Amino acid sequence: MKHLVLIMVCAVFLAGHATWAEEPGDVLARVGDRAILREEVGSQARRMGLEGIADEAQRQRALATVLEQLVDQQAVRSELARLGIAVEPGAVESMIDRLRQQVAAQGKDFAAVLAESGQSLAALREQAAFELAVQAYVRPRVT
Repeated sequence: MKHLVLIMVCAVFLAGHATWAEEPGDVLARVGDRAILREEVGSQARRMGLEGIADEAQRQRALATVLEQLVDQQAVRSELARLGIAVEPGAVESMIDRLRQQVAAQGKDFAAVLAESGQSLAALREQAAFELAVQAYVRPRVT
């Protein structure tokens, strides 16, 4: 319930202030000691191609959904850290190498694909580490 209230409050805040060019440092939510900034929501929304939504109500719902996803992801990250679930850097690099190979197999340049997506290599590594940590947590519990 607290989570829903937080999302609703943030959605109202977004409704009055939502633009695709954010003011740096505007905190929309906190998960533990980690702040989720307006610029993160906007950046993620742009990567998802949401800036083209013309209808204001739909746009606000989309931004609220992006915020909710970022809150959920940070909550999972915090729990993984609390549980001590970590991923070896070599595993992350292996995942990045597989992505490079997949992109190359499509005849595309990896750096160009990253630039097109608006994601940095560092952010991709962070996302890969997160996904691998989630897999490390889930895999032994699913069998």
